[in-house]
Amino acid sequence: RCVACDTIAVLGDEAAEAVPQLAAALKEKEVGAHAAQALGRMSKAAAGAVKELAAALQQKETRSLAALALGRIGEPALKELSAAAEDKDADIRVEAVLALWVVGKAALPALMKALSDKEVEVRLNAVASIGKLVEEAKPAVVALARLVKEDKS
Repeated sequence: RCVACDTIAVLGDEAAEAVPQLAAALKEKEVGAHAAQALGRMSKAAAGAVKELAAALQQKETRSLAALALGRIGEPALKELSAAAEDKDADIRVEAVLALWVVGKAALPALMKALSDKEVEVRLNAVASIGKLVEEAKPAVVALARLVKEDKS
């Protein structure tokens, strides 16, 4: 089953008809990461699996790949990624912040909010993600300047 998921991943959005099966496989410890990777390769074609990918953020085995898949889906997954960036679990917040830059400019408000996170790793990754947005990041300059001035970590 893992190899089937990996093959679907290679096919990318050409295998969009497999989204429901991949979404269901996200719950399985052995196959979940492979399913998340395949969904990530489908980008927007995997939008039907946003709810399941968001739930997969709670599983350590699938967290990174599920977050990346949500980022690649883009704006249809922005609500879920933004919520994950405020999760009580710092590891989930880090993965969400890392994936938000893939969404693009629409993710900037969530990234700017993450600049105030209590965990330094979340803040650092928010800065890095904003930096990857380059032109779109201009509205974040004030918040970044505040970090330079006030953040001692």
